[in-house]
Order: sequence, then C-alpha cells, then structure tokens
Amino acid sequence: MTTCQKGDVAVLKVATRAVEKGWIPSRPIPESARYDLVLDDGKRLHRCQVKWANGKANGAVVCQLTRHNGSGVNTERKYHAHEVDAVLVYIPKLDEVVWLTPDDFEDKFIVTLRYEPAKNNQRSGCIMVADRVW
Repeated sequence: MTTCQKGDVAVLKVATRAVEKGWIPSRPIPESARYDLVLDDGKRLHRCQVKWANGKANGAVVCQLTRHNGSGVNTERKYHAHEVDAVLVYIPKLDEVVWLTPDDFEDKFIVTLRYEPAKNNQRSGCIMVADRVW
C-alpha cells in the first residue's frame, strides 16, 4: 500500500472505532488542516491527527509524527496542543487504536509504542499500548 492508502485505512479504522463507542466522527473540509478527524464524544469535540504505525521492531512500533505533503516527502513539523487535541495511532499488526495526549506527542518527531514488555523490563521512553488502547 502507498503512504496515502495506509493513512486512509487508519482514518477509516479510527472512524469505525469512534462509531462503535457511540462517538460521531467528521472530516475537516480543507485538506490543509492539522488534524484528520473531529470526534464528538457528546461532551466536547476532539481535533485528532491519525497515524499508521506498523514497524518491524520486536514488541514495539515507532510512530512517525511528521506529515507527508503529498509528494512523499515528510515535513519536519511537530504537532502542538493548540492545534491538535489527540494523536490516534492505528497499529495494524494488533488491529488496535492508541489514543495519545499532548503530553505524549507535543514537541516530538517520533513516539515508540511498546506492545510487549522489554526484555530488560525497561519502561522509560516508551508508551505501553495496553495503557492507551482506545
């Protein structure tokens, strides 16, 4: 799949998960928005950037927090809380969606999501998928 196709699949998975939870998903009109979806939980609206993460590392995946500009080139621009409320990461190998808060993604280019404990039991620098499944 192309990068765009992977992004489309991730957005559809997140939208499906939102509907399953009773939330209402909607897409912003301009493609230039910093977020992919607006999710309405019945109490507030959440501006959400959606990512695909399916790395080859044992027990973990790395989520790139850069944006493709359509030409296949990443733009080195970080996401900030004043423009995005959450980053939702679809992990195809687990068929899970992980909800990241600004504390997790603000001012970072990558985030490591661990779905199995590290062999040395180290937890620093990684986010445990089980703690953030949405």
